[in-house]
Order: sequence, then structure tokens, then C-alpha cells
Amino acid sequence: MRLFVFLIFCLITASANAFSPQSAEQMVSLFSKLTKIDEVTYAEYKSVYKAGGWNALTKAMEGNSLIRDNSARGVLYLRLAAESGTTIRMDEAAVMTEQLHDVPGLFRASRRLLMDDANAKGAAQELRIASGAIRDNGVVVEIRRAHTLTNVAAKNPTDVDVLLNFSGKSVAVESKNYATAMSPSQLTDDVANLLDYVAAHPGTIPCMLFSQAPTALAQEMLASKSIPWVSGDPPIAKFCVR
Repeated sequence: MRLFVFLIFCLITASANAFSPQSAEQMVSLFSKLTKIDEVTYAEYKSVYKAGGWNALTKAMEGNSLIRDNSARGVLYLRLAAESGTTIRMDEAAVMTEQLHDVPGLFRASRRLLMDDANAKGAAQELRIASGAIRDNGVVVEIRRAHTLTNVAAKNPTDVDVLLNFSGKSVAVESKNYATAMSPSQLTDDVANLLDYVAAHPGTIPCMLFSQAPTALAQEMLASKSIPWVSGDPPIAKFCVR
């Protein structure tokens, strides 16, 4: 019985991670349509990335007028990340490309898929949150990965990860992709960021999204500050809207 369950698990895992020719074809078609970059040029950029990482890729792209706009860069990074297969699947990348190619901030998040593991995990969750919001009939206003704003109270640089809108209700999302439950002390700055943003944008709903549910004490802290939270893989932002 255990062997049977194990085999079923392996089959499901293999199916979920399998390379899909259909998804790859869709991605290539979208890439050509949205970036106007031919496959020979793309192959050159892919080779540069494999040899020197994202810094080398950024330098190599500087002289190409076809990818100066952020939308084209975002799609290029998404495809590279999907083909490297470490942070995002090809089927996901194809859907995200179609959904998010003209969303402000896509290039910031998708570029971080090509960076270190911590950056990549955080960016992947933010992209999945944005994609899920569109699936749930929401609007992605901006993906703010590594985009700073002014902390209203302390005047320090801070950030909110994703800005969404559901049926006219603005939602500011702070996304945390941690493998373990986060404690109150780990959330102090993020909670302050959200509350500062809401103070500067009245009517905005703060929303904390976790890959793992926070500790009981952290949940109490969020409740005391009237901050809705959701956990999941990925967490679903619409559940923050009551």
C-alpha cells in the first residue's frame, strides 16, 4: 500500500513538473508577438545569462532598442526563468505573460526570478498572487517588487509588494514566502509599511499573504491591527476583501 501511494505521488509530481511542448510553443509565440525579438537574438541572451548571470544579461541588453521598454524586458526574464526551470514552470510563465505583460512592475519581479534563491522565491510568489488576482476577476495595478515609497511616519524607504483592485476596492499586499511560520518580531516592519501605505491612501485594504501561516502570536498582532491575512501556495488575495 505504501509503495502504491509513493508511486502515485511520483506520477503526480512528474506530471506537474513535466515539460509541456504546448506551453513552450505558447510562450515562444507570445514572446515573438510582445517583444519583436527573434529566436537567434534570444538564444544569444540565454547564452549570456547562463555564462554570466543576470548582471551580464543586463549589460548585454543595454544596446538593444527592442527591449528598452519594461514590458519586453519582463517577458524576456519570464521566459528565461521558465526555461531554467528553477523557480517557475513553463505553463505558469505562459499564462503570466499573457495576463501581466503590460502590468507596471512586471520586469522588476521577473528579473528577480533570475537572481539568488531568496529573491527568486519572493518574486515567484508575487507573480503568482498577481496572476491569481486576474483569474479571480481582479485588476493588478502594479507589482512593486523592489520599488520604494516613503514611509509616512519615519520617512524611511519601504515597500508594498503588489497593488490590486477587486470590484473597486484597492488592496495593498505584503507577500511573505517563508518556509516556516513567521513571528511578530519578523513582521513588525511589514505591518508598519502596510499601515503607513493605508494612511497615505485612505480606503485601501491592507493584506498580508503567507506561504505558511504565521504563529499564533503573529496572528493576534495582525488581528489587533485589523490586517487581514491569508496563507496558501500561493495565497489568494481576494480572501482579504470582505
